[in-house]
Amino acid sequence: MGGGWQQEQFEHYKINFDDSKNGLSAWELIELIGNGQFSKGMDRQTVSMAINEVFNELILDVLKQGYMMKKGHRRKNWTERWFVLKPNIISYYVSEDLKDKKGDILLDENCCVESLPDKDGKKCLFLVKCFDKTFEISASDKKKKQEWIQAIHSTIHLLKLGSPPPHKEARQRRKELRKKQLAEQEELERQMKELQAANESKQQELEAVRKKLEEAASRAAEEEKK
Repeated sequence: MGGGWQQEQFEHYKINFDDSKNGLSAWELIELIGNGQFSKGMDRQTVSMAINEVFNELILDVLKQGYMMKKGHRRKNWTERWFVLKPNIISYYVSEDLKDKKGDILLDENCCVESLPDKDGKKCLFLVKCFDKTFEISASDKKKKQEWIQAIHSTIHLLKLGSPPPHKEARQRRKELRKKQLAEQEELERQMKELQAANESKQQELEAVRKKLEEAASRAAEEEKK
């Protein structure tokens, strides 16, 4: 998010964060970024882009999005569409405002994505093959083409494994780690209480022995006086 992010202040905030909560929610993180508390000196456009990325990935499950050209199935003409990749679907719209959806590519473990050579004046081509349809797509450049192929391939691979998207998997790992740390902390506190109770019991025993010794010494002194 750039050099303006106040990481030291954010770390201090996390240390003082309410331990009873399981970390920050996505909404709370978005609010923190938006209010500028940890992003002083960053331009508003950068902050806005960061908020959109957090919102799209954590709230809407958007893995990748952008404009590409799509070949029609009937007329075979090419039309620019706004593509949105999610964990099990690629949706395409007239524009990025998402108001007019033109279709969906339903992804499952049987789908695949393949690179195509340039042809008919179209460059940066690739195919998304599904059970009943094949979708021919043209990216704006080689870098975008490779990024989309990799993103779709990774999504299909996760579907084959039955695994959640990376950010959800990471969230689950963090949740399990917090649960483990909490259990370890509770166990340590229990052991400390047991040790404290044992020490108190031992102190009471020692105090009782001391009193008995004092009483015995006192009786011995009295006997000597007789």
